[in-house]
Amino acid sequence: MKIQQLKAFLTITEVGSLQEASRRLHLTQPALSKSIKELESELGISLFIRGARGITITEYGQRLLGHARLIVETEKRARQDIEDMKGMMVSEVVLGVTPITSVLRPLADGIVAFRQQHPGVTLRVLEMRPYQLLEHLREGRVDFAITSQVPAVGHALEWIPICRIPNLVAVRRGHPLQGVKSLRVLQQGDWISLDPLSDQTTYFHQMFSMNGLPLPLKVQECSSMTLARTLVNTTDVIALYTKEAFDSPDLSHEISAVPIIEPVPDSVISLVTPKRDLLTLSATQLFDMIQSKLQMRYPHFT
Repeated sequence: MKIQQLKAFLTITEVGSLQEASRRLHLTQPALSKSIKELESELGISLFIRGARGITITEYGQRLLGHARLIVETEKRARQDIEDMKGMMVSEVVLGVTPITSVLRPLADGIVAFRQQHPGVTLRVLEMRPYQLLEHLREGRVDFAITSQVPAVGHALEWIPICRIPNLVAVRRGHPLQGVKSLRVLQQGDWISLDPLSDQTTYFHQMFSMNGLPLPLKVQECSSMTLARTLVNTTDVIALYTKEAFDSPDLSHEISAVPIIEPVPDSVISLVTPKRDLLTLSATQLFDMIQSKLQMRYPHFT
């Protein structure tokens, strides 16, 4: 398999058209078709089904997709790393964050310090849900990520726990259950969860299971943090917030912490990367800056 063949395969998959793919790659359609046919011949499979309605990727193509992305991204980062070593420092770093970690002040401080030292580096920050971040990390589309997700096993990723951030049960100011001190009572109310309810490893699940309680019967699943915030502020739904988010000036005047006596699990903040020693020089320096800033802010991780 050649890099150019894999790039052609990925481009066709992305745009769904030989004509558009050839335009993006600055190739003639016959040249592009030849490249794909050579790749299919080498692998002994069909990657696409060509029909009247366009091109559809086959099951074999779907299987190759993740490998192709990882190979192409690794080749690009290898070239960038060599340029960094030459002193150019003009590569691109892609950082992944989750909605919860995106509001951490040490993260912003680390990015500012990095930009001041390396103005020639292109920095892209992508915010997405934790499960999406894992997919991007496995395919090499993100250099590393800072996530609040419970560390996952079996994903061929390196997890470096950095700190713990307390979580709080929160409601809008004036909520009828604002003064309740028992999670068992709150469990009867309306809740909202930012994480998939099907994932039993989330802190939302942990909070109830560690206190011997089933999940509330009335739970809205909402992956949009902005919409969830609006619902918490304007309705009687109950949510789990990190203390860091709760203490932010734009949120603290809108919601109140419910003083329950039961324990609430902390969020473990981790830096995650496919393999630390394969990070480019630029990505490594950003990684180290963010790690340092987080550990200065939260020095007592255990």
